[in-house]
Amino acid sequence: MPSERDEGVKKQSGSTRDLVLIGTVRRAHGVRGELLVTPHTDDPARFGLLRELYVAVADEGHRRVGVVGARVSNKGVLLRLSEVTDRDTAEALVGAELLIPREQCLPLPPDSYYEFELWGMEVRTTAGRVLGTLHEVVDFPANDVWVVRDQEHEYLLPAVKEVIKMVDREERVIIIEPIPGLVDEEP
Repeated sequence: MPSERDEGVKKQSGSTRDLVLIGTVRRAHGVRGELLVTPHTDDPARFGLLRELYVAVADEGHRRVGVVGARVSNKGVLLRLSEVTDRDTAEALVGAELLIPREQCLPLPPDSYYEFELWGMEVRTTAGRVLGTLHEVVDFPANDVWVVRDQEHEYLLPAVKEVIKMVDREERVIIIEPIPGLVDEEP
């Protein structure tokens, strides 16, 4: 039961509450202002669907920019923005975050979630014990790990169907079935 990394919100340092990170500018590509972008999405082709996005540069806030074109390469996404037409302007954006409004996030398949949907949800065991709230989703090769904390404990929960039994978006609750050794004994 992986959480969708799409619109990878876990790295939203330049984001506002209503914007979702979908990529970071890695470097300029060529001399005509094209950008090589590291996508923070499970579907890099989604850049080709955008007409505009927000560019956030450290200490400068974010601004809306038109998308002229996008194509997926083996190194990331090559993106052209309306106001970036030369290499110098492209290089000035290295490290910039690319954001979209939450309502533009792509629909997900059943049992998949955006990380921002999970943050702050209360986590309980199937026996009703409250473990804390979900603070972070860490992306590991085998599966995501959900970091749950209360005032005294931190639990690292593998985001797999054997552990994550239910995610209730409306009630903001996650129900887990702890496997042996996953959580400490009932206090």
